[in-house]
Amino acid sequence: MTNAIRPTARPVPNLLVPGMQKSGTTFLCAHLARHPRIYFSKPKEPDLFRKPKLTRGDFQRYLRTMFPLDRIAKKPGIPKYLAEGTTTYFQSPHALGNLQKYLGRDITAIVCIRHPIDKAVSHYMHNWRRGRLTGKERITDIAGAARSIYEWGLCAAHAERWIEALGRKRLLFLRYELLVESPEKYVRAATDFLGIEPLPRIETRRINAGFPIALEGKALVPVVDAAAPKNDRSLLPRFPISDLEFLLEQFRADIERTEDVVGIDLAGWKTLPRLEVA
Repeated sequence: MTNAIRPTARPVPNLLVPGMQKSGTTFLCAHLARHPRIYFSKPKEPDLFRKPKLTRGDFQRYLRTMFPLDRIAKKPGIPKYLAEGTTTYFQSPHALGNLQKYLGRDITAIVCIRHPIDKAVSHYMHNWRRGRLTGKERITDIAGAARSIYEWGLCAAHAERWIEALGRKRLLFLRYELLVESPEKYVRAATDFLGIEPLPRIETRRINAGFPIALEGKALVPVVDAAAPKNDRSLLPRFPISDLEFLLEQFRADIERTEDVVGIDLAGWKTLPRLEVA
């Protein structure tokens, strides 16, 4: 293990929300950024530590721009944590090693996790809205254009790496289902874990929410008023129930392994979710 590379007498980030994508990280980070004991980077996803050849100069620029000392000093409370929330770190092959090299082992992390089918549909819609998918690709195309959707849903091996690196006590795995059930409980679980006082007010409006999903025959279709040109519903993605059931089988082994590794009951992930939100 290489010693951490730190500027002299310079505070460095010690709290990460490293993933997973489309699992409530934006909502959580927006609330943590309001806390007087946390200074959060702007933007929340600097995306530095995924670089395969990260240099000391890169790291110094990151600290100056993402965590300027004058802005940290303006927080109303004394920050206990300097934080960032790049959602690709959790599954990146380079991020964890870089984080330990440059920040050391004194890192606390909150990993937001989500039912892989619920997440896959959300990720598909995210990419479709940005023109990365046409809507004609099948969500089961894990060997083709939609492969990343499957890969971004895998959790177990990454959870093992992070637990081994940081220790279980420094990691909180937070299920997206808790956010759906109660935004207050979702954020409170994080502040309790961090040992800081709860926020007095939690925004119940979902931040960065997706599209509602409706059942049409034997397929799920996003409820979109103006996202498709001329409201042509033939241009909307469709998710046949049979495809989602097939994809769930591809995830089954990973779900069971994740349950063992993380120590959370994931029985609800072993059947198709309600998929109310894309």
